[in-house]
Amino acid sequence: MLATISPNKVSCGQVTTLAQLLSPSPTNQVQPLQEFHCFPRLPIEIRHMIYDLASPGPRTVKVKTGERLYQHERRSKQQISYPVPLKLTNVPIMLQVSRDSRAWAQRRYKLSFFNISGGRPVYFDFQQDILFFSDNETFDVFCKAATRAQFKRELFNPKNPLRHLIVVAPWLSKEVGDRITRDFKGLETLKLKSTMDIYDARLKARLESFWQPLGGDIPEVSFLPTAVVQEMAIWVL
Repeated sequence: MLATISPNKVSCGQVTTLAQLLSPSPTNQVQPLQEFHCFPRLPIEIRHMIYDLASPGPRTVKVKTGERLYQHERRSKQQISYPVPLKLTNVPIMLQVSRDSRAWAQRRYKLSFFNISGGRPVYFDFQQDILFFSDNETFDVFCKAATRAQFKRELFNPKNPLRHLIVVAPWLSKEVGDRITRDFKGLETLKLKSTMDIYDARLKARLESFWQPLGGDIPEVSFLPTAVVQEMAIWVL
């Protein structure tokens, strides 16, 4: 036979005692764990969910003219040097935690830009990371280096193309605009330096007119105000 307790028979003393038991004791507060030894025994799906939550958001890989590396290519018995500026970034933390996290991270981050970084590749996530160019010249040099077959397959891979691009320049030349619309066909977002509202609108319309005949989705084009551009110019990645 089950025993029942009538609310009318519960004394004030009992209620107070129960409330005290349910209240956290100041001398017995839960402290965050420094180690979680059960983590390797969690189902792989849960571990991957945790890696997803702990992984960094989009990283910006800044390409600038201040650090020039040189690649050499022989054509017609003549050596040609390309100034190739690439600001290297830190290795994503998930590639350094454990073998399990590294295996997970390698599905996202690919060693990239061998041909333009002096043999020092960068871990890059083409799905979400951003290439940031500080001027027209840098962007032009970078794209000329990209015309070589191996690098072209990597950067302009239709199965895994670059999706996010920033080009900050006082003006956007027709050549650069043509190169953006012709070569970067997988773009989802393009950010440019803002000048004046009327010119921004015209430039956006011109780029969209180039993209429309190519079919597919037109990237989202936005413009960065001068204050933001100045802040980006002093980034240290």
